[in-house]
Amino acid sequence: MIATPALLDAIPPEPPVDLGFNVLPGLAGYMLAYPISDYVLDIGTMENYQAAQTTWPGLSS
Repeated sequence: MIATPALLDAIPPEPPVDLGFNVLPGLAGYMLAYPISDYVLDIGTMENYQAAQTTWPGLSS
């Protein structure tokens, strides 16, 4: 997902915010998808985040 100004503007100012419940439904008519065959690692869990740090040790946040 690319964070465009429209995406950032769609985030409600008051927490908690759930991307799948509070943000994406309002953008459904504006989103596009593109199939890729490259390796993708979702870092949404601590386990995957740590795997990413192991896979790409030179990257930092």
